[in-house]
This record gives sequence, C-alpha cells and structure tokens, in this order.
Amino acid sequence: MKFYGGSSKCTERCVTIAALCGYLPLCTASAQNNASEVQFPAESAPAVVSPLSGLTLLDVLKASLVKNPQLKIQQYNVDAQSGVLRSATGKFDWTIQANGSRQRTYDPVAFGAIPTNPAELAEFTNSTDTSVSAIKQLRNGTVLAPTLQINRTADQVDYPGGINKAQVGLAIEIPLLRNRGKNAVDAQEISAAKQLEAARLDLSQLISDTLATAANRYWAFVAADATLAVYKASESRGSDLLRGTETLVEADRLPANDLNQARANLASRMESVTASEQNLLQARQQLVLVMGLNAEQILSLPAPTQNIPDIVSPFSPALLQKYIQLASTHRADVLAATLRAESNLVLERATQNQLKPQLDIVSNIGYAGFHGGTTFSDLPNSLVTGPKEPTYTVGLTYSQSPANNVAKGQLQSEVATTRQCQVILAETARVAATGAVVAFQGVLSTVKQLQKAREAVRYYQAALDGEREKYRLSLSSLVDVLTVEDRLTSVLIDEVSARLAYALALVQLRQATGTIVQAGQDVQYVNPDIFSMMPNVDDSQTTESLVAQ
Repeated sequence: MKFYGGSSKCTERCVTIAALCGYLPLCTASAQNNASEVQFPAESAPAVVSPLSGLTLLDVLKASLVKNPQLKIQQYNVDAQSGVLRSATGKFDWTIQANGSRQRTYDPVAFGAIPTNPAELAEFTNSTDTSVSAIKQLRNGTVLAPTLQINRTADQVDYPGGINKAQVGLAIEIPLLRNRGKNAVDAQEISAAKQLEAARLDLSQLISDTLATAANRYWAFVAADATLAVYKASESRGSDLLRGTETLVEADRLPANDLNQARANLASRMESVTASEQNLLQARQQLVLVMGLNAEQILSLPAPTQNIPDIVSPFSPALLQKYIQLASTHRADVLAATLRAESNLVLERATQNQLKPQLDIVSNIGYAGFHGGTTFSDLPNSLVTGPKEPTYTVGLTYSQSPANNVAKGQLQSEVATTRQCQVILAETARVAATGAVVAFQGVLSTVKQLQKAREAVRYYQAALDGEREKYRLSLSSLVDVLTVEDRLTSVLIDEVSARLAYALALVQLRQATGTIVQAGQDVQYVNPDIFSMMPNVDDSQTTESLVAQ
C-alpha cells in the first residue's frame, strides 16, 4: 500500500483508489503538502488519526476501503474472470508438436527355415523419421496447420546408398457455413471480455456503496456528537436556572417549592445527557465497524472535526430528469447488467451458427524433396537440394446431424439466459431511476425541514430569553420557563436531525446517480467534498471540484 503526497494538479484532498491492482492502495493529495512517498505492507492499515487532530471524513473513507473483506472478495472475482478471458483467448494460440524416431530392423528372409537361402539375403534397414507441425485457428474460423516431415532410409538391397525424403505442407481448412466468422468463432473470448468488464463495474459499485456507507456513518457520528452537545448545553442551562432559582428563593421572591421543579428539571436533563452519550457510543461502534478497527478503539476514537453539510445553493427541480438519466445510464450496476446482457447475446448468436451444416474447404499445398546419402548433413539437404515437386490437395467436407438436438438445446438455453439478463437489466435501471427520484425529493424535503427547524430554533430562543426576563421580574412562573426551555431543546435536536437527514439525502442522491466513483476505472480520485454538494449533471465525471490526471 502506498500513501502519496500532494500534486500540483490536485487542489483538494482526495482519496485515490487503485481497486483493480490486487489490493486497494489509497492516497491523500493536498496542494499544501508535498510529503515524500511512504511504503507500507500491502495488508497493513494506516494508523488511526491521532485524538489530538480529530477524525475527518477523509480518514473514514480511507479506512473503510483498506480492510473491507467484501472488496477483497470482489477483487478475487475480477481476477477469476480475468483468468476466464485468458483461457478463452488461448483458443487462438499456436500449438506446436515435434516427433523424432530412429529405427533398425532385421529381416533374415527365412534364413533359418530354408537352409538353401544364403545369409547374404538377410536385410538390415535403418530409418530416421522426424516431423514438426503446428496448428492455429484464426478468429474468422480458418485453421492453419503447417507441417514438415523428413525421412531417411538405408538398407543393403533397395537403398544401399541411403535416401532422404522431405515433405513440406500447409493445410488450410476454411469453414463456409458452421464456425464461419468472428461472431461464431470468437464468441467465448468476446463474451469473457464483457464479463470481465462487468466484474470491474461490480467492484466500482461496491466501492461506491462502501464509501456511501462510510459517509453516512460519519455524518451519523457527527450528528450524535452534536446532539450530545445540545443536551449538555441544556443541562448547563438547567444548572444555571437552578442556581438562579435558589437565589430568588433565598431572597423570598419565589416560593421554596420552585426549587423542586428546578432540581427535577436538572435531573431530567442530566438523564438525557447520559442517554445521548450512549447513543454516541453506538454511533462510534458503527463507525469502527465500517473502518475495520478493533473493539478497543471504540472508546479512543477521536471526536469529529467536520460539521454536517449546510444547505447548498438553490437548485432547480428541473434537474430531476437529468438525475434520472444519470441513474439509469451511469450507475456501475446498470452498466454491468448491460454488459452481461450483451455477453449472453454474443453467445446466443454463436449458438445459432451451430444450427448450420458443417461445410469446409480442406486444402493442403506444399512440395516433396529427395536427396541421396547417409551422412547426417544429407538429411536436411533434402529440403533444399535434389529433385523437388509441388503437391496439393483440395476437397470439401460436409457433415450434419439431422436432428441436431445438441445445438438446438444449447440455443434454447442461451436464449433463456439472454432474456433473463435483459429482464435483470431493465429492472436494475428501473430501480436505479426510482431511487434517483426518491433521493432527489429527499434532498428537497430535507432542505425545507432544515429551514423550518432553524426558524423554530430562532423563535424559541427569543421566546426563552423573554420568559427568563419575565421570570426575573416575577411576571412568569418557573413552569413557563421550563416549558419554553424544553421546547428549545427539542427544536435544537430537530435541527440536528434535519441536518443529518439532509446530509444523508445528499449521499443517497450521489449513490443513486452513480456519481461517487467513476464506473470501471482502475484508479479513482474521490474528493470527500462531493458528499456535501449536489451532483454535477453537466459532467459525467464524479469529482466536480477535483481534476486529477
């Protein structure tokens, strides 16, 4: 794993994901930091950020990718599919064969059975045979098979001086019907290439989902921390109110019974702080799980340093159609489903070709050579010296099964698989489009909720200030102050919840439109700021404010 320093081309901090290289290297880039390269083992995780520096969204995004087992599993799926493609490509490799033999035979010409046959009639034969051949299928279906054969024979009767024969040939088989053309012959390789790209897209989608989950849990952690701060502030106000009530009771300006209300109010607020601390601990747990940290690090996890995203500049509801288009065409899972449908369509068309009869042109052209002599050099000389004559053979071969159930059964299976993939593609695109609608409307809705929540906070803060002043002037009861105080706390919590809902809606819109990472790319540059802004519909790239080459 490598962590790189900044680059002059990168104006924001970013996460770099090289997800298709057998591991998941990440890098942080900052224009202000040109640190030297630091090497880490491929399986080690970066140290958790120091409690003094706090926890940023960038820290969470990086950690969520380093030890994620699902990403590793999907990477192995990519590697396996790469092997399938390599195996399919091997169909068009050259296959070379070579043979060589030396033989000595003895024929006594029935010397032992007929005494009148002289021993000189016994025949010794020495023969040497060598051959080299190769075969290669082209992607258009043509098969080439060059051959070379050399033979030497020497005996006392027919070839006492030795004879060397050579034959050089090139066999060519050209299909006319079945197995003709790239679509029929190279279907497995084409299909495997599409399946490999689909597996890469699956990995991109998983990375996108992982980053979205990490962002959601970080914002939930920030919201839990902000909620605790609200309850602590409420506790502090309750403590101040109790002290003020005690002062007024001692001055005989309020009845002593008001102390019980003030003390009960403070106890209730302290209980809310304790419950909020437990909720924060649960948010820490979820964050530790997505970051791949150990249980001991839950309590030592630093506090967040980033606030929940604020409302972005106004945007037009007319963007919905563009977001739907992005979701149905740009998401990695939709693109992967498209490739799988195309992959099976390639196999279906290749299977249709198998219904045709087998009709091939078979030819063999070459020459035969002759050279006498028994020395070793005479053996290869038969290729280039001595009498040589061309040879050729041309013919047709035909075969066909009348029922052809094998091809028909395969075609039936491929047609069903193709239709299934097309249904999956349509459903994936439909789900993605509907998700974009819900996510977009979620942003609109949470913006309105947040605006109203802020109005409520502003008004209740003013109301509380007025009630306190009236209480000091004995124009209002303690119950009235506590009631407004509780309502202020409630709307402050509502504001935090509305801000969290808005942040989660932005993440959901990013995820729905496929604009977290660039689908299928080996190296990804992800700016954490994208989780605080609307997707840019004018550019299919997913890092609007970051240009990285």
